[in-house]
Amino acid sequence: MAATKLAAKAVVDGLNEKTIAAVNALKAKGVSPTLAILRVGERADDLSYEKGALNRAAAVGVEVKQVVLPQDVSRDDLLNAVKTLNSDSAVHGILIFRPLPYESEVFNALDPSKDIDGATDASTALLFNGFGGTVFGGGEGPKPDNAAYPCTPAACMAILDHYGYGELKGKHVAFVGSGLRVGRPLGMLLLNRGATVTYCHEFTSNTAEICQSADIIVTAVGKANLIGEKHMKPGQAIIDAGLSQNAEGKMVGDTNLEAAESIGVAYTPSVGPVTTAILMAHVVNAASR
Repeated sequence: MAATKLAAKAVVDGLNEKTIAAVNALKAKGVSPTLAILRVGERADDLSYEKGALNRAAAVGVEVKQVVLPQDVSRDDLLNAVKTLNSDSAVHGILIFRPLPYESEVFNALDPSKDIDGATDASTALLFNGFGGTVFGGGEGPKPDNAAYPCTPAACMAILDHYGYGELKGKHVAFVGSGLRVGRPLGMLLLNRGATVTYCHEFTSNTAEICQSADIIVTAVGKANLIGEKHMKPGQAIIDAGLSQNAEGKMVGDTNLEAAESIGVAYTPSVGPVTTAILMAHVVNAASR
């Protein structure tokens, strides 16, 4: 069985088309959708995502305001930066990279109406109760107007939907990684679709066996070549949301792509472009409100 690339471009093109139309409609009314990016320090994965977000914003007409603080920023300075963005009426959505100091306090200082990455405790509660919003008002059920799913989990779902894997009732999904940014929220989205989700993490003794038994593997660890031949079987789909820097300085996912090609799975070369496309759509939704 030949391998299939679940390429981001087709998914991104569809999202961008809707976003550009929405941006143009807002600008005709005198509203310029604006994203604020708040970053602490110089982590390689943050810089990579930020670069992608800046490029995507430029492509669809979303303005970006960048706030960069030192790694040793004080609690007061960090909270004041969030409060300043909250009170800036020209900013419609705020993206804050994690991990960061005083994380819980910082995220919960964020104005929920500007939370376009599902970062606050309030957004998390909505998601875990089966509520929340996806792109352009879609979702798994009723939702408050200000709810947004975290962008990377929403991107993974968008890829599954685009390529015909979105009917998940009765499907077994093996999830490698259980972090707060991707693993746990995406697990809830999968459960809301009727999938049977098995989480694997550093204390799981038979991760490869669990993955090989699954219909779909989702990985979000940030360790190059973590998912290899022993995890795969022909016909599986692998959604790779991991990101790390290899020895050559290149940002890569968790999946061994040579193994994916040789075994014949459907795999994502990258989730990142879809994530930034959804981020922009969430900003436009917030600006529309």
